[in-house]
Amino acid sequence: MGVQIELDGTGLEQIRKAVRNMRRRYILYYLHHSGGAARIDELVDRVATWEHGSAAGDVPGRKRDSVYSSLYQTHLPKLEQIGLVRYDDDDKTVSITEAGERVTLRCAANGAPDCKYLGLIVGLDVLVLALFALRQLGFLATQTFFGLSAALIAGLSLVALRQLHVVRSWKRRYWRRGPDYILDVDDN
Repeated sequence: MGVQIELDGTGLEQIRKAVRNMRRRYILYYLHHSGGAARIDELVDRVATWEHGSAAGDVPGRKRDSVYSSLYQTHLPKLEQIGLVRYDDDDKTVSITEAGERVTLRCAANGAPDCKYLGLIVGLDVLVLALFALRQLGFLATQTFFGLSAALIAGLSLVALRQLHVVRSWKRRYWRRGPDYILDVDDN
């Protein structure tokens, strides 16, 4: 059975050392987000999917077997030894312990990619609307209005397409690879 961790300097250092390994972070993160328990095969599938960067079920058998061996022989015993998880060999389930519930991992990446161009997009929108209003009020000639509007709309389109590309590539990276995490420990 695992050792109950006292969350003093020594216990925190044990936890920090344990979660330096990405697979251990994946285990804790998955258990926190799957109701506190999971079957070993679903845990292996998720970790292998994150590491391989592919859709669930597309992981080669060798890779999956490698993940299973390392989780079963190294990572789960280490997490169990310091008291963060409990592995039931009969049921083939892994569950988070009370001490493990106090250790949370949150995504280090922002919940959404940075939108560097948001101010520019809004500014261009406002400028196009101002030009339209000036044209409606008769302060701008039709030719000038259409020329400026076309240039601004083209610029806005290019910026919006660039931002769409940034968001899509960020989502692909995030979902194909498991995100990295920040360790939070509730010491109450």
